[in-house]
Amino acid sequence: MEVGKKAIPFEYIDRISQLYLLDSKETDILSDSINETNNNLSINLDAMNNNQKQLTLIFARKIKTADKDLIEKLKKALDD
Repeated sequence: MEVGKKAIPFEYIDRISQLYLLDSKETDILSDSINETNNNLSINLDAMNNNQKQLTLIFARKIKTADKDLIEKLKKALDD
């Protein structure tokens, strides 16, 4: 079983469904959960100073609502 280091393989859906005799609704819930888990990203903040941690958390909160112009500016600023 995976412990968070890698994405969960999609073939696990069938294996787990068969092993635990899941019905279609339960299999759908499992599939949705695996998709959600695989779409999350972990960032290790341990080696960062407080300013870096704060900036990382602000970025994570705001990026979902950033417009195209802001995203392009951020990419340009961080790419240099």
